[in-house]
Amino acid sequence: MTVREYIAKAKSVQTSVKGYVDDIAMMKEDEIINLNVTQMQSGLGSNDQKLQYPFEDFSGEYTPRAVAESLKRPTVLPKTLGALYNFGWTGNFLANFKVKITRENKLEVYSTGTGTGAKNTLLTQTPYMYGLNAEDTRKLNYEIIYPELMKFIKQFI
Repeated sequence: MTVREYIAKAKSVQTSVKGYVDDIAMMKEDEIINLNVTQMQSGLGSNDQKLQYPFEDFSGEYTPRAVAESLKRPTVLPKTLGALYNFGWTGNFLANFKVKITRENKLEVYSTGTGTGAKNTLLTQTPYMYGLNAEDTRKLNYEIIYPELMKFIKQFI
């Protein structure tokens, strides 16, 4: 391979990488969503701080009333007194998580299953609920995207 051919291949890779990184993110959507959901279920936001819910009297832990209500009808995930909110009452919130790439080339995690009323307020107005913390961003970049990107680049070398 001549130097010119190598430079041409390198330029081809350079113009293809951005689009392929987006493709990887969409292929790995479930893994990315799992990182965000696991973080939320641990009670932490993307800022690594305890989630601060938009209701003064809401602690983020299941109360006796919530546990009693969950026993009256089936829930996707069990409710335990004092346990952190696991976001699995009907399953709509967790089942409707999505990943998209914004115009600013940022990855955005969100759910379309946010319901109405107080549920919607909780799931749309809790700061730092969506997105990845520093450790999960590292996992995304180096454990999810990087290996796939290297496979892609090696095709051109």
